[in-house]
Amino acid sequence: MNGQNKIIQKIINDIAHVTPQQILIDEKNKNIKLISDYQLASNLSGGLGALFIRFIYRLLHLNEHHIFRWRLENKYMQYLIFNHYAPGFMPKTIALSELLSEKNDNNSIEKVKQLFSQNFFLKATLGHGSGRGKTFDRTLEFDNLLPFSQEQYVQNEKWILQEKLKLKREFRIHSFGKEIIYGLTFKMQDLDPVTNSDKSEAENFLLSILSKLPDTIVQGALIGWDIGLTDEGKYYIIEGNFTGFHPEYSAGFQTTGYVDDKAFGPIICVWIGYFFCRQYSVCITAIDDWLLKKFDFFNSYLYYLELLPYTFFEKIFNNAGRDSMTMVFYFDDDANSHLKILISYFQLVNLATQYYVITTEASFTKNGNYFKNNHLVSVLAEKNFFTEEEYELINQLSLEEKKEICYNHTLKLVKTQLSILV
Repeated sequence: MNGQNKIIQKIINDIAHVTPQQILIDEKNKNIKLISDYQLASNLSGGLGALFIRFIYRLLHLNEHHIFRWRLENKYMQYLIFNHYAPGFMPKTIALSELLSEKNDNNSIEKVKQLFSQNFFLKATLGHGSGRGKTFDRTLEFDNLLPFSQEQYVQNEKWILQEKLKLKREFRIHSFGKEIIYGLTFKMQDLDPVTNSDKSEAENFLLSILSKLPDTIVQGALIGWDIGLTDEGKYYIIEGNFTGFHPEYSAGFQTTGYVDDKAFGPIICVWIGYFFCRQYSVCITAIDDWLLKKFDFFNSYLYYLELLPYTFFEKIFNNAGRDSMTMVFYFDDDANSHLKILISYFQLVNLATQYYVITTEASFTKNGNYFKNNHLVSVLAEKNFFTEEEYELINQLSLEEKKEICYNHTLKLVKTQLSILV
């Protein structure tokens, strides 16, 4: 244990004396095209969303390797370092190699099994996606893994015993530096329903943790945090998922896996892109023709980029869950899969409390059937807002003018402090 403490103190001292990453803001990045080149795509441990994030890192001149100087992709290192700066906010964690320092000592094996009976479980220090796949608990594999347990310590730990929390809710929250990226907070797993206040409390908890961490760690770092709320009402950091070049497991550039989601990935990239546009003047407004021809992902990105203007993001970000919000969508046909995906995404991140879909009379039935089991979505036929004579005149207007008029009619039905037309 004394040897371990010396190693950790050395790491903490190193963190204290390394210069934090410098973020370089360049006005040339305000309207820039995402390109594809060999260096951007090489050693990429992720999909098209990861490529997008890596491009932003390049534009900000961020070092992909900086954070892994202290092996913070390793969950045991996270525990030791985070627990130093914010004690008590991670589940108690013990290195397996520490318990098995003498492999032929049967007492050490019994000690491990006793901890299993005391609500600890076996967990790998490296890996990703285990939360969503529910594969994080490896306790039943202990006897098979025992012959391969390593003798290295601290930075090279492969297995940990971690206290199992009775979680009521769990969130994935995204941060850059000491800021939360609002609108990118997801409920993980099928636990209790989540409200806006639940989400805000979890985000505020993370902000309090970020304030305790040194700039050397968080400045210039995009992190996807797994945050849990126990039945006793206490929040914990489960783990942080760091963006950058991971040196060992799936070696290569990695970031939060949500950006690569087939349906929601393009929306998330737009959202992250707007955050960096707002804060650091990095605005990706065009995509290389080769990428557009080869990947529908980027065509969807451009669709959502046009549909959701920067002013939309600004309104959401400035609100940050403080006021109840209503969103109004206009569907001019019954087959707009992009808009349906967008509504699903907004519901996933609890962005609004109610959604209204205005449709043409011809598409009212199909859209009504599509959303009939969704109690947060109300489908309205635009024709019902007008008399026959008014409707003839309305149909002579441009689509944008008609949308705005229908939006204003919908607002008369809605009692809310904040409403947005999409």
